Amino acid sequence: MRSLEFKSDVHSIDYLVPGLPRRDINRERRSSIHGFPVYIRKKDRHMILPNYISNRQAEITTSFMNLMEEHLSELQQLKAEKRFSVKDFAKMLYIQARHLTNTITLTTGKSPCEWMESRIIEEASRMLKETKMPVADIGNRFGFSDPSNFTKFFKGMVGITPLNFRKHVELAKI
Repeated sequence: MRSLEFKSDVHSIDYLVPGLPRRDINRERRSSIHGFPVYIRKKDRHMILPNYISNRQAEITTSFMNLMEEHLSELQQLKAEKRFSVKDFAKMLYIQARHLTNTITLTTGKSPCEWMESRIIEEASRMLKETKMPVADIGNRFGFSDPSNFTKFFKGMVGITPLNFRKHVELAKI
């Protein structure tokens, strides 16, 4: 079981439970909220969450990671027309975009956007190293219709332009 700290004293019941409307918390103390058992230890001021809640978070995280990898593969093979947003991934998982973002951030420490951006940078870097494909084509494969947008994105994430990255890699080989 995992525990979350309260934001203030247990007696005021002024704590936040993700996804639970505030009015339900303040109505009365219960041994369960929406069917989830809740145990309050006054001395520790912790709420104990059952393991199956953590398992659901792991399930959402795993599903998102698999969908993201599948989507990146489709982008590289030019099977997908556009890059998915967090909202698109959430729809595929039948959850709200905010819930997906909160869950991924809680379980991995990075938001879904950060995961997507880092994977795009990894794959673009690999393609720049291993192929002679033009930078515009590499950007196009990852949903950047304008080469300058891909260059700005890459430079913002890596610190140098894709062309300079490729030159540094070629110089390192020599």
